Amino acid sequence: MGALAGKTALITGALGDQGRTACRRFCEEGAAVVGTDITQEGAAKFTDELVSAGFDFEFHQADLGSSTQVDALANHVRITRGHIDSVYNNAGVMMVKPIHETTDEEWQRAIRVNLTAPFLVTRAFVPLMKGRTGASICNVSSIGGIRVYPTQMHYGVTKAALLHLTKAAAYELAPDIRVNAICPGVIDTQMAWSYVDASPDPAAAMESLKSNIPLGRMGDPADVINLGVWLAGDQASYVTGAVIIVDGGSTLAAK
Repeated sequence: MGALAGKTALITGALGDQGRTACRRFCEEGAAVVGTDITQEGAAKFTDELVSAGFDFEFHQADLGSSTQVDALANHVRITRGHIDSVYNNAGVMMVKPIHETTDEEWQRAIRVNLTAPFLVTRAFVPLMKGRTGASICNVSSIGGIRVYPTQMHYGVTKAALLHLTKAAAYELAPDIRVNAICPGVIDTQMAWSYVDASPDPAAAMESLKSNIPLGRMGDPADVINLGVWLAGDQASYVTGAVIIVDGGSTLAAK
């Protein structure tokens, strides 16, 4: 029996590199999973893969920065599932741009995806979690919310705010619902590679990133999701308000 057997989970950003890994791992651990993303590209194939493997998985396209769409998704889950046990707020957006070149639209998009969406999802799904034994929310923040990276001000600001949202929600929603945050470092995903590729010298940028990681490698999406699974499970029943760094040690002596 898996660590999440009998639980129903919502995973946002379900079609990204970490999102797909999260959906699969939560399913493998026995959870029924509702995945959502702002796009439908690749959703049908991914859903078929999981369902064909015998997993209970469904996908819904939604803009989580829209309270109307989030509330509609929550209502669908209420009608079809009755409850939710775990929310994994994974959706995020990052760009590489100096402060003085950042447009109003880019600033608002960072806030909408990285901060407003987790708030709206939390607000909409908390009523479906009340009274559920072991209910939990996990927000995927970033080490960028803890330390400063050049040309990532908008990302860092929103991820830092997400950490405060995590702690405030953990305090307010206890004892019914646990709320924690994961702060990944450099993970081998499209997001990390977009940062590298945007650098003047991508090879040098990658070497610089790796040289600042004591464990000597980029993280794998599973390195993050394995912690997410644990936080959603009963073994973490006394953990709430925690901010856990998963970065191979890169923030120990970051330059």
